Amino acid sequence: MGQADTAATPSAASHRAPGPGDEPRRGERADAARARRLVASQRYFGIDARLFRMSAARVVARVERMPADASVDVAMIAREFALDVAAAAELHRVLVAGKLLAPVAGGRHRPTQRLHEYATATIVAPLSRARAKALIHRACRLVDEVNAEWTRNPYYVDMVAVSGSYMSRRRDMPELTLWLVLRRRASVRTRRWGREIDKSEAVREIAGAITALSSFITLRVVGDRDAVERPFSVVFKVADDSLDTISHSWQRLRGWSASISRRLAAR
Repeated sequence: MGQADTAATPSAASHRAPGPGDEPRRGERADAARARRLVASQRYFGIDARLFRMSAARVVARVERMPADASVDVAMIAREFALDVAAAAELHRVLVAGKLLAPVAGGRHRPTQRLHEYATATIVAPLSRARAKALIHRACRLVDEVNAEWTRNPYYVDMVAVSGSYMSRRRDMPELTLWLVLRRRASVRTRRWGREIDKSEAVREIAGAITALSSFITLRVVGDRDAVERPFSVVFKVADDSLDTISHSWQRLRGWSASISRRLAAR
């Protein structure tokens, strides 16, 4: 594949275990329908995960018992989060900026779906470095399979990189951030109906398979390595522009595995 085009794809990401403040990173979110999770060792908007979930749930429950024109004001934040007025005013501002509270008519604010998600979130233990390494290994194995066997998908994975908390010396992490660099295949097998899948469907297909490995995985799909968040480490890279060697090696591995299975079954 001498002059394979860089895949001009939109960025994509799985739902992730949110970090402090849950500020979005570069790249769009994918699979936003997953339930929100909070990592026990993390702070959200400056507050411990369990305390934030409990306090958010109290705000949601109080508003549901109040008239439709009720507002989430600083006094309510102070009461339900057990904060003084100055700290409550700052948290109210941050919740509005983070879209957990939405302005409505008359200068009032109401809870958004995001606040409801935090109020009902699942608290999980952080991801250990050993588990993160195992996930990286599984992701790279899956990428090998995608490149060799998903020949109806117009893209292959040229590079996988890891960034974020994995690049620190931390033993436990709130997420595993992986980046995929995609390139277009030289030739694509069409489906039975003769239609090549479109770009967005192709990206979703690859991203969905990788994020299905673990809900700790945050995925970004980009067109070149310059878009990868720094610092990062490359954990997978296609050696050259041709997938022939990859495909041949994968088929040999599958054939060897099948042969071993048949021998074991025959005993």
